Amino acid sequence: MTWDHLVTILRHLFSPMPSAQITILRVVVVLLALALIATWRGWLRGPRGWLWTALGLTVGGIIVATLAFRIGDRVPPGTGRSVNVRAFVGLRHAAGPHASTFESANFYGNIALFVPLGMILAWLLYGWLIGRVALAWVIGATLSASIELTQSTMDRVVDINDIILNSSGAALGAGLGCGVLVASRLARAASRANASAP
Repeated sequence: MTWDHLVTILRHLFSPMPSAQITILRVVVVLLALALIATWRGWLRGPRGWLWTALGLTVGGIIVATLAFRIGDRVPPGTGRSVNVRAFVGLRHAAGPHASTFESANFYGNIALFVPLGMILAWLLYGWLIGRVALAWVIGATLSASIELTQSTMDRVVDINDIILNSSGAALGAGLGCGVLVASRLARAASRANASAP
């Protein structure tokens, strides 16, 4: 499959933008189909089932927020896409006190959007806590890159810094999720110690 074929398929699925209602409907249909399959297979039982449900809703929300709406995009429809492949350019300014409201909202919004994803992944994944954070970062970066790839077929702003910020948000969320896990384990250990004390 050539790049032109991929662009044609993605444009057929997601263009013209904004078509928020159509994109939201597609995401809802996919999530409902996955929920039915998961229910039929018995995957949604217990706490991990709730976590898988939350993960699906979070990913769906991210897709709707980034593909159904022009959040932070300044390229008028029909003028062609804008692509930035210069990593870290402007990020320090956007995080500083002299940034405009738009720059600050774009910077912190891109991070915050992926924090819930990282937290849920930290609770779903197995293994060392640092490994969970690293894997959440990789998953966040992969999802973000997929979204940017899709946006590259539209009249949208495509920015490598969005991938950096999104994956950082996923890693931050995973770190917070691991912190909650450690705190809960310490609390349970202290409770058991108090219960066994004479």
